Amino acid sequence: MGSISDFTYSSNSYSKSSDQNPIAIISGLCFGTFSSSTGISIDGASGIIDLANSDIGTYDVKYEVQSRGSVETCTVTVDINA
Repeated sequence: MGSISDFTYSSNSYSKSSDQNPIAIISGLCFGTFSSSTGISIDGASGIIDLANSDIGTYDVKYEVQSRGSVETCTVTVDINA
């Protein structure tokens, strides 16, 4: 069985000072939850990253979807620069 859901952002690297907040682009099932480590400000429902309130660094953003009793996790690495 293939992936039931996936996501990406338009880029994997963003500037806090000049880029707009990135929006997650979801394919497949769209009712999952976004999460990451401390330091990045991310909306758990939409995956929008709030660059102004995030620390500079590299983060693995995870998207978890539950379907038919199992959980699928997709991960994208995002760099936030000055």
